[in-house]
Amino acid sequence: MEQFSSFGMGGPRPNKISKQELKVKLNLMPSLYVSNLPKENFYDLEFFRLFANRGYKVKSGKVVIDSKTNKSRGYGYLQFVDKDEAQRCLDGMNNENL
Repeated sequence: MEQFSSFGMGGPRPNKISKQELKVKLNLMPSLYVSNLPKENFYDLEFFRLFANRGYKVKSGKVVIDSKTNKSRGYGYLQFVDKDEAQRCLDGMNNENL
């Protein structure tokens, strides 16, 4: 459970961590780059479900969005619970048509 260090407007704030600690935490979850995603009406939730519904243990999915058009740029990143799951997904889905 996370401890809170101070209170103020907007509720409690968690203890601050350094940028280096944050990088370490973020790198603990292996990720994969996925290209050739649909550019119309395709966002994070659809991306996540596309892989989670196939039985992969996906922690999160992020579709890269063009800031001018608000549409997918055609690629994204998936984060997995561990390296083995990322490798299993890579082996199973590489070069698959979705």
